[in-house]
Amino acid sequence: MLASRSFLSSISRQIAARGILVRSASTAATTGTQSRSSQSTTLSNGIRVVSVNGGAVTPVSSIGVFVEGGSRSETKDTIGSTHFLKHLAFQSNHSRSALQFIRELEGMGVTLNTSAAREFLSFTADTLPDDASRVLSILGELLHPRLEYFEVERAKAKVGEESARLLANPQTRITELLLQEAFRNKGLGRPLIAPEFAIHDMNNESLRSFASGLFTPAHTVVVGVNVPHGELVSGVEAFDTSSSSSSSSSSKQAASQYRGGDARVLSHGNSHVAIAFEAAPARDTRESLAFTLLQGMLGSASTSVRRPAPGSGLTSRLAQNVLASNPWVHQVSAFNLAFSDGGVFGVYGEAQAGRTGSLAQALAVEVSRAVKGASDQAEFARAKATLRANLLQSAESPRGVVDFVARQVVGGSGKVSTPEELAAVADALSAEDIKKAASRILGSNPTVVAIGDAEDLPTQAEIKAIVGK
Repeated sequence: MLASRSFLSSISRQIAARGILVRSASTAATTGTQSRSSQSTTLSNGIRVVSVNGGAVTPVSSIGVFVEGGSRSETKDTIGSTHFLKHLAFQSNHSRSALQFIRELEGMGVTLNTSAAREFLSFTADTLPDDASRVLSILGELLHPRLEYFEVERAKAKVGEESARLLANPQTRITELLLQEAFRNKGLGRPLIAPEFAIHDMNNESLRSFASGLFTPAHTVVVGVNVPHGELVSGVEAFDTSSSSSSSSSSKQAASQYRGGDARVLSHGNSHVAIAFEAAPARDTRESLAFTLLQGMLGSASTSVRRPAPGSGLTSRLAQNVLASNPWVHQVSAFNLAFSDGGVFGVYGEAQAGRTGSLAQALAVEVSRAVKGASDQAEFARAKATLRANLLQSAESPRGVVDFVARQVVGGSGKVSTPEELAAVADALSAEDIKKAASRILGSNPTVVAIGDAEDLPTQAEIKAIVGK
């Protein structure tokens, strides 16, 4: 995900039924003496509003406006648009200039963020509760950027600098390459980081056309934490949607299909390898959590950890069987990337230059062991405990709650579950769930990518054969 911040510092949850309500719902979770409740409402124009209140450990209110779409909505002619819109979020809009925008928010001491991802573009703000309504109104204005010629031209340098910086990081670059190969450059395989040719070709008319199809009520989700639900709904009802397209098909996302692929980038320096397989989409909560549990069993570790501590991962499979057994390996990790209608599960490693083939084989063998062998009860229990802890810690701050809820609404099942509810699903996972995840892995074509001295990288077919042994 690409994120930026402005003003004082940097990082979704919502009865006021006023005739225009189409759907509302509420859930509640209690922890000790603190009770946190969420409410959701869908307005007649399609905007979804979710609030979370109660159980606050801070007086700060957090509000997020999330626009479904992201880089997966781009076409070959609009590649890079999401990246540009992130950088142009705080420029002029139909209500005020960039200078007026900055002055008003700085006057309230607001922390504002904008982020771009494959499935959404978001604008989030932290503010004092008394200013929540004003801040919400301003966030609504961000859905109407002017995108003037000079603003887009000026943004090209910033987007270019950020793209170069991000792609200079081998882990970021290999993740981009992996997803582009896995989904064959369509949908989820569209680049999130604007490539050089797209930066050069970008113009304000093309960007305006893309934004008009994206910034519609049907694509908009508003999440507020420590903001009364009625106040949040009233503020969103006041959003200007008169110029928005009423057609939700104007930027309709095509389903992304995992295909698998093979790519290698010759480069100097250490060898970087990632091997991935088809995984469950985020909307299939239980199956997706099973892949996350399998990720935890494989684990992660790095030689940069000088003084191992509990939770450093040195007892995991990858640490014991790949890192510790091969002194030329620098770091290893498992990953599970879940999106609304697709996912990838895999392993990544970094090793000394010239060890690309050996590293890829070692990683593939460990995946094979994980999906075909049985786990002992202690390992299974440890991975479950870690998953449960991560779920419970994911929504501790107001901003964390906003992100936690939004990901469920925008890219997940659509149902807002509490961390406790998701932890209960994780607790109920069994060996059969792991077997189901393993079956999906064994039945899919691998995606194999490498950066470095990649001449001896095994082919896609060779990796599939190793994992299937």
